[in-house]
Amino acid sequence: MKKIVTLVFVFMGTANLYAQMVPPYDQTPEYLIPRAVPPVDQIPYNGYVQQKAEFPGDEDKWIADHIQYPDSERNAHIEGIVYVDFMIEKDSSISQVRLLRGVSLSLNWEALRVVRAMPKWKPAMQDGKPIKVRETALVRFVIKK
Repeated sequence: MKKIVTLVFVFMGTANLYAQMVPPYDQTPEYLIPRAVPPVDQIPYNGYVQQKAEFPGDEDKWIADHIQYPDSERNAHIEGIVYVDFMIEKDSSISQVRLLRGVSLSLNWEALRVVRAMPKWKPAMQDGKPIKVRETALVRFVIKK
């Protein structure tokens, strides 16, 4: 019985040693390989911003004026709010538009189209310099009765 218990402990000890070994670099999973860090000015600012980015005018009115409600959704009485995330670059342009939460395929595509078509924003400022920031737009789809 002592021999069996000793063999089990020896086996478990050697198994743990092999589990801690690092595979050769060419067999390392992609997510463990270090990547070059982008320059600081290309990373969006996520902290407190001294001056937030501003839309030129009323953002909700502009979105409402430029929405083209898809006929299929209007006929099916589909309404809702589509959340769209985007980056405001240092030069005031909009980039990296992506869907956060959608309603239906057609409404999602329309919301993405409208946000991509937005005019240039006044960029956010930190220490007197423009910085890139991430914003979220709520695109409301309501059928007027």
